[in-house]
Amino acid sequence: MAGIAGARGIVEQIVTCRSSDGTTIACHRSGRGPELVVVHGTSGDHTSWSGVTALLSTHFTISAMDRRGRGASGDSVDYALEREIEDVVTVVQSLGVGVHLAGHSFGGACAAEAATRLGGLASLILYEGGPRPPGSRFIPDDLVLGLERSIAEGHREKALETFAVSVAGLSPAELEALKRGPTWQTRVAAVHTIPRELRALNDYGTNMEKFQSLTVPTLLLFGGASMPRRRQWMETLAGLIPNAQAVELQGQGHAANQTAPHLLAAAIDSFISGLQK
Repeated sequence: MAGIAGARGIVEQIVTCRSSDGTTIACHRSGRGPELVVVHGTSGDHTSWSGVTALLSTHFTISAMDRRGRGASGDSVDYALEREIEDVVTVVQSLGVGVHLAGHSFGGACAAEAATRLGGLASLILYEGGPRPPGSRFIPDDLVLGLERSIAEGHREKALETFAVSVAGLSPAELEALKRGPTWQTRVAAVHTIPRELRALNDYGTNMEKFQSLTVPTLLLFGGASMPRRRQWMETLAGLIPNAQAVELQGQGHAANQTAPHLLAAAIDSFISGLQK
């Protein structure tokens, strides 16, 4: 365990645990209060949540994961979405019961699946990410192959820009904001993990019936300016998960954690505070 200075001078501690396959998974812990685990999306690391955690750490103890293959976490040759799900389960179980769990995009898919395997979870928060039925392939295989070619040729930043626009659906303004932000270079460093995660998402499909039995209070967030299918899917999940509500982040796209952390933090805080009344 090591103490470091995090975003806006917040003191973070890096803590690690061993996932089911022996891979080391690191979390950056800060703050005080109820436990909140946050799981980042494709191309990011724990710093994707820095703006949000800076706002929430005054009254939550936040564990911001580095998913496998980036940051302070390890990796394995045998990659699968199942390993990512096990990583989230391991982290939450290491903290005990009463943990709040939040995931963005790819991290939302991991968090949702983990929630079905965890007992004593306090809440689940998904921002434009979650379970999908089998056969829902949204990412063209040619696009994934193109990303791999760009990366192999050393055009890492170009590959990241293509992913951000063509897959994440960022607007030119959102992309420029992301490039100016503190997380861009960490995303470039992890760009080689993007193709494997996109393939995992394309191949991913789950038994949606199990989510009809998920009684954990669930917040489903979507950006008002996001692709229509993202809004539609969050609203569909709200009708499937018994104790769920869908909430719009007005004016935002897929990257509110970067473009409007205050808005995302307020939505999370309001939801959890409402559970405690």
